[in-house]
Amino acid sequence: MDTTAEPIKLVIWDMDQTFWKGVISEEPVLLVEEHIQVVKELAHRGIMNSICSLNSFKQVKDMLEDHGLWYYFVFPEINWNPKGKLIKKIIAGCKLRPQSVLFIDDEPSHLHEARFENPGIRTCTPDQIRTLPDLPELQGSPDPELKQLEKFKILEKSAKSLGTSSSSNVQFLKDSRICVDIMKDCLPHQERIFEMMYKTAQLNFTKNRISRDELFLLIEDATVDTGCIHVRDRFGDYGITGFYALKDNRLLHYFFSCRIMNFGVEQWLYHYLGTPEIQIAGGVAANLKSPTAPTWITHVSLSDPEPAQSGGIRCLIKGGCDLEQVQHYLNFYRTFDWETEYWYLNENSDQLRNDHTEYIVQAPVYTEEQLDWLTRTFPFFDGGMLRTSMFEDRYDVVIYSVLLDYKAAVYRPKRYPEITLAFGSHYLPLTDESNFDLVIERTFIELDYSTLRTAKEELEFTGPLSAGKLVENLARIRSKLPEKTVLILVNGSEVPIWDRAETDMHVHHAAMNAALRSFTEKQENTYLVDVGRILTSPQDHTDSLTHYTRKAYKQIAEAIVEIIEEKFGMDASLDSKDKREMKLMEMMMSEYVPSQYF
Repeated sequence: MDTTAEPIKLVIWDMDQTFWKGVISEEPVLLVEEHIQVVKELAHRGIMNSICSLNSFKQVKDMLEDHGLWYYFVFPEINWNPKGKLIKKIIAGCKLRPQSVLFIDDEPSHLHEARFENPGIRTCTPDQIRTLPDLPELQGSPDPELKQLEKFKILEKSAKSLGTSSSSNVQFLKDSRICVDIMKDCLPHQERIFEMMYKTAQLNFTKNRISRDELFLLIEDATVDTGCIHVRDRFGDYGITGFYALKDNRLLHYFFSCRIMNFGVEQWLYHYLGTPEIQIAGGVAANLKSPTAPTWITHVSLSDPEPAQSGGIRCLIKGGCDLEQVQHYLNFYRTFDWETEYWYLNENSDQLRNDHTEYIVQAPVYTEEQLDWLTRTFPFFDGGMLRTSMFEDRYDVVIYSVLLDYKAAVYRPKRYPEITLAFGSHYLPLTDESNFDLVIERTFIELDYSTLRTAKEELEFTGPLSAGKLVENLARIRSKLPEKTVLILVNGSEVPIWDRAETDMHVHHAAMNAALRSFTEKQENTYLVDVGRILTSPQDHTDSLTHYTRKAYKQIAEAIVEIIEEKFGMDASLDSKDKREMKLMEMMMSEYVPSQYF
């Protein structure tokens, strides 16, 4: 292994022929007990474990869950993309530097790729695993209660929520309900402050590292204003994550844990302290000189009550831009714990969607060969489109918009006619070259004429999804959901809205809605928010049949809440404060009109 004196904070594991013996996609694998104990020992030293594996996410997760090991890994990347970039994504998610990371793999080419894409990362082969617990760089700090792992789990949950939301980062931070407590009694936290002082680099603005005794004297000095920073948000409690020492309007010490990087806490505190003089030492990962303080952070005291907690009803919101806009209103109903599954970014930072029923029901059907070819050939597809958490037992309610099924074109690859792809608009099939300019104009991802010509040659256009196929897919989805899970479906508008390309779309919507109404009437624990009957005029829309006014989105949100209230026998009415905040949000937000369509 490449060794340096810097401590290792994260170990990234390959799975096949590394963590276990065998290749899981080809044969039963054999777990290596010694490797399991290394993972657990590292976790109890406060050192994180992650996964970078070219495999089926479900297969790996199921295997580890069956042996009680999945919890020990954070930010896993299990798909068919290049490992170097996957490792970079893991490191960024953990908010670490490559120099603090060790990658283990049995393939020399993967180790080389990891070092090329992540300069400074350390690597080793499986035969060195047994020696890892004895290395000075992997001693960590005793963590018998796995508190560090729990904090990374909170960070992972927060990152996942941001990654599945297409609202702006500022809106995400507002939705996170970040609270900061400035604790003036620093002596009880002296050891944590000392640890941060030496461990943090990217958010250590002063880098003025002193001894424990000097820190004690600094805290006790009545002429110095000191404070340690406690941060929490709706995802969890991050604990003590910052410290400052201020004397004569000059910051002597100013540093924060990377655990809260990109929260804006350092900028907020700097303005709170009155923008004092500071001599920034070396490179840092944040700019203190913003003209105003972040507005999404609330100053609290630990004596204040905790932010409103979930009433125990966990709801997953899955769909497209219609539910993203509805969520702005749902967030005010704090009785529920809202999680989202919208579009996500692939390795090229293209926005891809995984909410079409064809992808949900076909996920187990795709072979590795098909996935590899589709991902290499079409920028609008990758394996992530087949992932969903909607079938997990932890959700009491799944709210699912089927609007993409109404709109998307369905194709069959000529070389793999047993599978389908769904993309774009069925009014603008990729197999018709006369549509290319409008497709490029209206798509969210980077497409060029070469890619579209490839699509024309390789794909067979089968039209939109039929009403019968929609019902068949939804029946399969309902059967896979836990019986206890309430399924709330959201359909589309039937109002005639003119569009230069998508003419008479409302007729197709009406046919799909009729099938959906019939389906929900016959299904247990399945309900419909009937947008086709909520919206009755063109004035309920903005620029198209699928984009509505704020009033309409609010009505849809209220219909969703009403179903949940009735199903669970509860009252989720907003209090006067929430109503005022909702009204203020409506005043600040313009009507939703996207620049692109699909």
